[in-house]
Amino acid sequence: MNKIFARLEFKEEKFQDIIVRLQGYLNAEHKPGWVPIYKFDIYNDANVQVGRIEFRAGETEALRCIDGHIGYHIDEEYRGNKYAFKACKAIIPFINRHNINSLYLTTDFENIASNKTIRAIGAELSSKNMAAGKYIYLLNLAPGILSE
Repeated sequence: MNKIFARLEFKEEKFQDIIVRLQGYLNAEHKPGWVPIYKFDIYNDANVQVGRIEFRAGETEALRCIDGHIGYHIDEEYRGNKYAFKACKAIIPFINRHNINSLYLTTDFENIASNKTIRAIGAELSSKNMAAGKYIYLLNLAPGILSE
């Protein structure tokens, strides 16, 4: 069953030494099987863009097994500063406003850094998608789970 969440307002959110700013919103209204996507830019405390993160606002089989609800990319020269972890933590309050109880997060088997980031935010390994070469993690969004 596919489920799409209503669009909510967002400007920016700070977590520790990063700021996440809304860069855009992709409406999936005319794309069967797709869900809306919030796209954010990640800035460090010097106001330099260090990467991107997105939240896929819906429930589909592809999100659960391949894409996940959150995707991120940190530019190579800024890796090793836990910016992906901090960006995930920064957007969790916004995601909670969608009344989602849990998130699916996926990563390629060989992406060691992403596997560490996903576990660090509190997600637990749920299953493996051998055909896609993905680990599938589940993140419980119960109140207080992801507080500082």
